[in-house]
Amino acid sequence: DARIETISTSGQNLSSAFTWKQDVSSSIGSITFQNNGSKIQMYGNTRNSGHNKIYTDNNTSDEISNQEMGFSYNLNFGDSFNGAGVLLNTNVENNKLYGYMLFISNNSVGYIYELKGVPTGPDYSYSSQITDSYYATLLDSASMGNTGQFKLQTTKSSLNIIKDGVNIKTVALPRHYGWGFGFFSDHYSHNCSRIGEFALENITMETTMGKSLDEVLKQPTWREDATRFVVNISDIKLPELEPTSEKYSVV
Repeated sequence: DARIETISTSGQNLSSAFTWKQDVSSSIGSITFQNNGSKIQMYGNTRNSGHNKIYTDNNTSDEISNQEMGFSYNLNFGDSFNGAGVLLNTNVENNKLYGYMLFISNNSVGYIYELKGVPTGPDYSYSSQITDSYYATLLDSASMGNTGQFKLQTTKSSLNIIKDGVNIKTVALPRHYGWGFGFFSDHYSHNCSRIGEFALENITMETTMGKSLDEVLKQPTWREDATRFVVNISDIKLPELEPTSEKYSVV
């Protein structure tokens, strides 16, 4: 079927455009939205190892074809942080989170992990690290650098990491879990007053929806005497618009 795509942009206020779940302990630090939802600010702690995370409600819509998240950062973790980053293509089942993450480490490398069963909600353990091999399988890595403008483009089967307009890594995703997303921080044990911090700024999110042509044509309410026209302006011949197609009656 021919696909009709529409783009939904949620960049104005990410904090209110989605419903957020929080697995955040003050003994590890904090994760908060700032600047009308365009900035994620994370802080660490003076002593404890563990992780914090926030993530959206499940979204398994068949109409979504891809998502694109944009952000910028200047890497300066200070103390406490192993790394931080973005949760992608997530879904939560029975208080267990599945999906993928881009782990931006304190050595400027981005590690892409598949996540299988990270505890959430009542099962969340703040002292566990999100890179624990029991939950996280390393898929690939990319040199991210200390600063830049980034876009993360995800489909059901791939992740593209784009830095300053250049695709620096394409990663195959073994399976599709859902279209949820989120943010996390991961911390090591230490004993000093430097709690560290990390921020993602200028965050935007675009979701591309796709429907078949006949689904789109069935949506409008037509007047009884209306004459219906569909104009194909592409160079590709669409079978749906051929008189021999059983879908031709929709037009």
